[in-house]
Amino acid sequence: MPMEIQSRVGNVTQPDAAEAYRAPAGDVRSASADAYGGLRALLVVAAIALGFHIFEGMNGDTSSLLTVGERWLAGLRPYVDAIEINPPMSVLLFLPAVWLGQLTGVKPEALVFVFVVAAALVAIETAVRALWRHGLVDSPARMRLALGFALLVLPLSTFAQREQFAVVALTPIWAVMRIRAARARPSAGLVVAAGLAAGLAIAIKPQFAAAVLLPALAVVRAERRFAALFVPEYWLAGCVVALYAASVYVFFRDYVTFALPLTLDVYRPVREPLSVLVFADAMPWLGLALVGLWVVARKRLDEPAIALPLLAAAGFLFALIEQGKGFAYHYYPVAAALMPALVDRGVALVNARLAAGTELPDRIVAVAGFLMGAIGVAFATLTFQGMAKPMAGLMPAIASVSPHPSIAAITPHAWIGNPLVRDVGGRWVGPTSHDWITLGALYKLGLGKAGEAEQRRLSALIDWDKEALAAAIARERPDIVLVEHDDHVLPAWFSSPAELRAFLSGYRPRFDYVGVEMWVRVDLGTALPAAPGR
Repeated sequence: MPMEIQSRVGNVTQPDAAEAYRAPAGDVRSASADAYGGLRALLVVAAIALGFHIFEGMNGDTSSLLTVGERWLAGLRPYVDAIEINPPMSVLLFLPAVWLGQLTGVKPEALVFVFVVAAALVAIETAVRALWRHGLVDSPARMRLALGFALLVLPLSTFAQREQFAVVALTPIWAVMRIRAARARPSAGLVVAAGLAAGLAIAIKPQFAAAVLLPALAVVRAERRFAALFVPEYWLAGCVVALYAASVYVFFRDYVTFALPLTLDVYRPVREPLSVLVFADAMPWLGLALVGLWVVARKRLDEPAIALPLLAAAGFLFALIEQGKGFAYHYYPVAAALMPALVDRGVALVNARLAAGTELPDRIVAVAGFLMGAIGVAFATLTFQGMAKPMAGLMPAIASVSPHPSIAAITPHAWIGNPLVRDVGGRWVGPTSHDWITLGALYKLGLGKAGEAEQRRLSALIDWDKEALAAAIARERPDIVLVEHDDHVLPAWFSSPAELRAFLSGYRPRFDYVGVEMWVRVDLGTALPAAPGR
């Protein structure tokens, strides 16, 4: 991600600290700056992040995508036998780890973590070294650590989400933008790598294109020519996206004809109010950090080193609002894109103001701005720490049934079965990871806008969702069925406990954990105690 220069590029003498602060675009980098500064510290951060996440375990969303990938490789038809909300790239992204795990015996989760950390290190080094070669970074050490924080520390429990992959993939093209904004020419290799990686990020979620388009407008402003929007890296990114779209149409026809229309029908309309989206989770703390940056930078917010990260974050904010779900990991790229402006350039500006010999009030204001930024970044980071294994309390009871159980679930939440099924070495049964079709149909019915024909259609979708799970249970006879006592799916499917018992004939409730019952096949689990209160 692009950072600001501290010195003016060209054959001029190095300015003093005051001149460095007053210069509108940055001045010649310090001669003592080490091109490899901070590399060892970055590697230590990467090793700690890798160890921490292997120990903590995988988040539920990525765990679910790994399971879908395993089912695809096992021969289940994509978007028919294993129906997924997300487009194919969401599964294909993790398929190499699944395949390599089956080949080597290493857990795919560990391989995913290794891939993420390795990709982040490559992206960071690509950006830092490219900007250093063009004289656009004064402290490689500070920049490496700022990017290391954004890509490896900030995600916390959202680590290995698709959003993290997108930020990693977009880091090189943001560096290219910073170089072009300085009216320099990036190397052909960097342009190709940045364009291909950006295309991958947009293929993950098309909304991420906004995190490329908006900062690209800052380059147009810096170069003062509209042609800056038609440089090779953007064309390469577009070609990658076009090739991916064509591949989906050819190789994943069931997604195009069935899963995509179904997702647009009952999943996409489920949204949080705009007020919730823009004031939830990390947003207030990021707002505080931005106020601190404004206090420090004042009239220098339009510098490319600050403007590019701000506009990239705005692009991710658009993606967050457009998706409308308000999941914590949707906020991560907004925060990550801001980190170079907050952590790297913000610190540089504070140092410059303190070293410039300005009046005491001005120094106090600079320190206050820095403290606001630091507090905002710290508390924004904490919002990404969640519960890695929310259903861990079920694991001992499940292990007593079978060392490798087959599991189905009646639940509107993906985190009930994931990462649980993988953590217990189990196998998932059912067409979906959770009952999102029923949940979406109920949401649309609850809006009160559906006519009589639409109500019948949505009710038929709910019945179809229930019957699809019933057929999977009858066909595969899973060892365990998890039943969440929620206010949505369960009452929509069953009007009484007797109907639930009939649906799960041949199963008995044997254990209860925070409102999730574990129903076990009657020929299994005789050593289990009865569920509390039964």
